[in-house]
Amino acid sequence: VISPVPLINLHRIGFTVYNVFFSAVAQGKSARQSIVRSLVAAPEVMWVGEFGGEYHYGVAFCARRPANVIEFLHKLSRQHKDMFLEKAVSLTISST
Repeated sequence: VISPVPLINLHRIGFTVYNVFFSAVAQGKSARQSIVRSLVAAPEVMWVGEFGGEYHYGVAFCARRPANVIEFLHKLSRQHKDMFLEKAVSLTISST
């Protein structure tokens, strides 16, 4: 079923969406679940996805400056030691 969904162009109000895809080093299901819970609870996070393939997870952050995303990732890394194995970042600068 197709239904309309509101879309806000965050770029127009000064935000950029930073998509971070990463592989987790964490061993065990409980450690991975802890990482996901931390991401889901963060107000900066727009969505969290679990994938198969090269990257285990994807997460989108909404921030005004790249420094905000870096600060959040550092905080998360301190909270979950050895969390990131590999990372890739993409930016969404506009939506139509």
